[in-house]
Amino acid sequence: MDPIVVFSFGVMASTATLFGLSRGVYSWVWGLTHKEDAKRLEERQRDIFNRVEKFRCVGEEHGDDYYGESIKSAGTYLVWLRKQKQRTEELRALGVTEGKFV
Repeated sequence: MDPIVVFSFGVMASTATLFGLSRGVYSWVWGLTHKEDAKRLEERQRDIFNRVEKFRCVGEEHGDDYYGESIKSAGTYLVWLRKQKQRTEELRALGVTEGKFV
């Protein structure tokens, strides 16, 4: 093989490796230097997950956005919440008792 081709593959491989490692290292260093912020962020993420788990509609089919992937902000959370409530009411109208919404 041509040395330039080998060099190019090496550069691409090392770039991809360093990109992957840099994200992990950055997250780790940020967590060490911002302990209070990291703790609040973890609590917030746990709270959001608990809310999604509590309010999602559970029926025979999971349907769209069961895990709340579309939630990006408070506004999209409210839209998601309305859709889940609507799906729960539709399931109740059909006589399905598995759907839940508190």
